[in-house]
Amino acid sequence: MSLKILKKLGEGGFGKVYLFQNTDENKYALKVVSLDGFYDIEEAEEEGRMMMKLCHPHINQCVFLERIGTSNLCMALEYCRNDTLARKIQLSRIEEPLAVMWFTQMADAIQYLHEQHIIHRDIKPENILLTSRDQIMVGDLGVARKLKDTLQSARTCIGTPCYMSPQIYKEQSYTNKTDVWSLGCVFHEVLSRKAPFHYTRPKAIVEGPTPPLPDNYSYPLRNFIFRVLTREEIGRPSASEVFIFCKLLLPGEYQRIKRRRLEPIHLDKEEIRKALLIYDGTKREKSKSFSESSEKSKSFSKSFSQSVSLKSDKK
Repeated sequence: MSLKILKKLGEGGFGKVYLFQNTDENKYALKVVSLDGFYDIEEAEEEGRMMMKLCHPHINQCVFLERIGTSNLCMALEYCRNDTLARKIQLSRIEEPLAVMWFTQMADAIQYLHEQHIIHRDIKPENILLTSRDQIMVGDLGVARKLKDTLQSARTCIGTPCYMSPQIYKEQSYTNKTDVWSLGCVFHEVLSRKAPFHYTRPKAIVEGPTPPLPDNYSYPLRNFIFRVLTREEIGRPSASEVFIFCKLLLPGEYQRIKRRRLEPIHLDKEEIRKALLIYDGTKREKSKSFSESSEKSKSFSKSFSQSVSLKSDKK
């Protein structure tokens, strides 16, 4: 078989992501999206094909898209070998120059999406990938929405609770500025190393105060993030305004990296299906074997304890 699944990279509400190797020996991320619950599967496919047309240095590129069976959509994406922003935040404090560079690259990517009339709708640290050179790559556009124009609004309640805008919580229509709110939450988390709002307290997102940021970051940066987290859309900056201000905070000139568009790859649907069955079957066998081994170990431990107890009683 020319396609080999190496490991599972992650799992979420919309599906699973695997690392696989193709015949060209390149590694890709295979995202298997469950279409159960989509009221319009054709629309989901169309929005997936829209992602294949995107080309930006800070957006994870899609190189393959196909429906597998009746309820799964498979996407092959370029594989970022480094880490996610979420893990970087957990590891150590991020110095201001690097944080501002990352913010600029994120805003650059989101500005590009908005220019294409696309709302990401699920911006969070787990969906911000880092390349081997610590360059930002915005990923997981699985719930992105294509709008007819920049001014059109959406109403669907989609996203990750900690990063959803007040408009979504209040069940109001929202524009692409919902992404700007999510960006502000991510910016805040990079500096404070914890999410500014908690999903169990939606009232704090709608009307509560924004938590303070550490004083060891500059006032202009902290003040800017508070402005991005303006609750009313009318006072919240656009992605392009966020991008412009981020560039002003950089110590030097912003240099957008150059990346070529990746060529689409061909994958056989039957091979994908078989590879997934083989991988999941192997994992189940290993899990079963481990479980049986664990039960035997517990049984032996119990027998040994009983034996020791009996000997002790005889004494």
